[in-house]
Amino acid sequence: MGAGEIEFLERDTIANKVSEDGSVTLSWSKADEVIVELQQAVGAKFENPMTRYSGNDAGSVLTGLSEGEHYFRIGEKGTGEWSEPLEVTVEFVSRRTLFWLLGAGSIVVLATIGAIVVGHFWREDS
Repeated sequence: MGAGEIEFLERDTIANKVSEDGSVTLSWSKADEVIVELQQAVGAKFENPMTRYSGNDAGSVLTGLSEGEHYFRIGEKGTGEWSEPLEVTVEFVSRRTLFWLLGAGSIVVLATIGAIVVGHFWREDS
């Protein structure tokens, strides 16, 4: 299992799923008394890792991830033994889809305003 028997659960499911909202739920196996450290880095080599969680829980929900690839590893705090990196991909709505949705929304807004204005003048003429 590695990392002092600490390993991510559902590794394949998480690695093959794209986060569309910048969040990911991670869980891991561990003994009850073990203090774990969850680190995040921008590369699989963990050159400048950031600790995202330290404690004895068996999972964490991370939010606010930027678009792109994020790498996580888990290990028993203070041992220097780490799991294999877990890659998480974040992709928000594509710009093309975003502009299409904004365009469609604009048409609906303009049609609604037009209907209100026409209805207002039609009612005054009656």
